[in-house]
Amino acid sequence: MVNFFELTYDIINDGIFAAIACIGFASISNPTRSTFWGCALLAALGHITRFLLMDFADWHIAMAAGVAGLVIGCVSIPLSTKIKSPAETLSFPALLPMVPGKFAYGSIQSLVELLSHKHDDPLFDKYFALFNFNWITCTLTIMAMVIGVTIPLFAFRNHGKVLLRQMRNQLLLHRSENQ
Repeated sequence: MVNFFELTYDIINDGIFAAIACIGFASISNPTRSTFWGCALLAALGHITRFLLMDFADWHIAMAAGVAGLVIGCVSIPLSTKIKSPAETLSFPALLPMVPGKFAYGSIQSLVELLSHKHDDPLFDKYFALFNFNWITCTLTIMAMVIGVTIPLFAFRNHGKVLLRQMRNQLLLHRSENQ
């Protein structure tokens, strides 16, 4: 039986650390200050979704990351209206904490070991299998995240244009009032 307090702690812990990492990734692209809390919220929501699907529904990391990317994409559209920032500015930094570093590092480590052994060495086959498993898992996970987040963004592609048009009209109205 799962302890409710341990589960709640694990979920909050997962979300907080994903949000912190997302703020760091988002700061690279120099967004407005109001964008940071939206990026952090999306990262926490996506990471918690992936955590719950992997731990309780026993999903593979690639499928869980794809659904988490879909959640991030769907929530980023109404959130972008509230923050007055493009949905891409919110959603893409939120994906970065979900990149499977363990599998990316494992693929590079097994590739280095693979290249240090000859083809007839029995360890060559072991490292070749490890390299393939880690590389395929990492690639499929990243592809699933990107596809998951872009489905809502493409479905509501005119949303960003409408938002920019509204902001332009407000700016022009403000300028005409000041003259």
